[in-house]
Amino acid sequence: MLPQKISALSPVRDTFTVRLVNSLRTLHKLLDFFTSLSQLFLGLSALRKKTPQNLLKFLTLSPRFVHFSLADFELFNEPEYLSTVMRPQPLICVSDVEASSRWYQQLLGLQSNHGGKVYEQLVHQGEIILQLHAFDSDHSHGPIGDPASKPYGNGLLLWFEVEDFDAMLARSQALGAEVILPKHQNPPDGNGGPNHWELWLRDPDGYKVVVASPYGTADGNWKPGNE
Repeated sequence: MLPQKISALSPVRDTFTVRLVNSLRTLHKLLDFFTSLSQLFLGLSALRKKTPQNLLKFLTLSPRFVHFSLADFELFNEPEYLSTVMRPQPLICVSDVEASSRWYQQLLGLQSNHGGKVYEQLVHQGEIILQLHAFDSDHSHGPIGDPASKPYGNGLLLWFEVEDFDAMLARSQALGAEVILPKHQNPPDGNGGPNHWELWLRDPDGYKVVVASPYGTADGNWKPGNE
């Protein structure tokens, strides 16, 4: 059996693998289509003999063609077959790029991939997790944010999932990070998902930061796949 379609949200990281799997599935769909088309011609050929048995054969085969053809041609309108892998790369404006970079590196174990006072890329295993940009630099695109418009990030939560939640908790304490909500279980009663731990903080500019453990890692009974 061919693998299921790989969508833009798939955890698969290899672009070549994504294209290969989607190409194989497309080929499989096309083979189904041409098979059903040949069955339709057989039905039409049988119908020319104008016997009750052949009419029944046509009525049996033609709906199969309609079903397969609609399903197969639908693939050409599905962006999943044309997409590779999508990854979020959020960017926030900060007052001090270098200080914010150090704060996020220590909290989340990220690495600097750019450096400087104007712009920063923070990465994990080579992938961009967060971008930082100075308020007072517009580069060639114009100002991104207004430093006078506070609080920063109204309606925004910078949400990160980490495998080393307890170690992150220790790092946040060493960092002296401002705590909004201390370590807590979500949901509080332990019934249902996501059944993970969360810690809510404020970064140096006041942005709300949530760091969570993976789904199903808290003390409740729910685990992914238990639905």
